Amino acid sequence: MRIQYGSGSRKGSNPQLSKESGKVVLNQFTDSIKKQVGGSICPEHGLHPTVKVKGRNFDKVEFEVSGCCQKVIDIVNKRLK
Repeated sequence: MRIQYGSGSRKGSNPQLSKESGKVVLNQFTDSIKKQVGGSICPEHGLHPTVKVKGRNFDKVEFEVSGCCQKVIDIVNKRLK
């Protein structure tokens, strides 16, 4: 599974966090996403999806899921809710 951080996203940048603390928070956030959807594989094609994270901070995050077909996208979206 691939996780990307899209335009408008600031990887761990928060004026209240140091650069090192921001990296820790980002790693924890990424690990959380992987736990929720990391095992998702398309039942028809055997391919992993890509989750793109969009947002300026962790309070207002949006996910954009892409994959080989709508079936895997629906599976991942359901797990992200």
